[in-house]
Amino acid sequence: MLKYLTAFVCCLFLINTGYAEIKEVKLGAGVPVLLALKEEINGKYVQVGYIAKFIVIRPVKVDGIIVINTNSEALGRIAEVKYAKSWGRKGDISLTVNSTTAVDGTEVLLNASQKREGQGHGAAATTLAATTGVLLCPILAPTGFLIKGEDGSFPAGYEVKAYTDEEVKIKVDTSLVTTVANIAPIANVVTEQSAKVNDLVTLDGSKSLDHDASGSLSYSWRFTSVPSESTASLSNPTSYKPTFKPDVPGMYIISLTVNDGSINSEPASVTVNVSASNDGVFK
Repeated sequence: MLKYLTAFVCCLFLINTGYAEIKEVKLGAGVPVLLALKEEINGKYVQVGYIAKFIVIRPVKVDGIIVINTNSEALGRIAEVKYAKSWGRKGDISLTVNSTTAVDGTEVLLNASQKREGQGHGAAATTLAATTGVLLCPILAPTGFLIKGEDGSFPAGYEVKAYTDEEVKIKVDTSLVTTVANIAPIANVVTEQSAKVNDLVTLDGSKSLDHDASGSLSYSWRFTSVPSESTASLSNPTSYKPTFKPDVPGMYIISLTVNDGSINSEPASVTVNVSASNDGVFK
């Protein structure tokens, strides 16, 4: 009798507490992993080796089981930077994607590379040079030399399709219900602007992204740095396009964070370099 009672109690314990059902699955080589860049990377400001951060924007499954969830971080690096030069010569930038993480913490090696070029202005430089006679006498009119091309850049939210580099074994607890995580939105701004004192500066967060469209985006702007004598304020810090008037020369740094109703993005910053107004008057 005692034997049956003990077995009955054990059965009740298992039913009430549950137990892990660990299953090992194989994620093969060559499986696509869709990623989005978390921040803008401009070749003007970075060097080779700079770490590029991505998020996974679509879950990766094996036999219907999620092995890499959305919002998992993936890492890459800048592989090459060619800076824009004079005479309108454009720059370019290249990156590679290296790895992400499976649901059990296993590193998954990835393989992808991307290259983007800036816009060249060679025709404009040549035209300007010709009109000033620089082609005939370079010393007298070096104007075409002053025109630079644009540096290559990757915008925030830039999508890359990477592929798993090799087969990897991943342990998954199949007793748990794995849900697809909400993807964090990405704040996207023009990272650098120029203005003069008392100009109306318009900031623009309209290109911020919500890859899974989980909700409408809300916006939160704030100054993170202003010149010491400035009293400037944002017109509507919860608008996607707030404005402000810089009141003294210097550097103004403004941060944007967006929210999809449940998750905040990482902040994105715009730097506004302000010079004195044409009449030299400022408050």
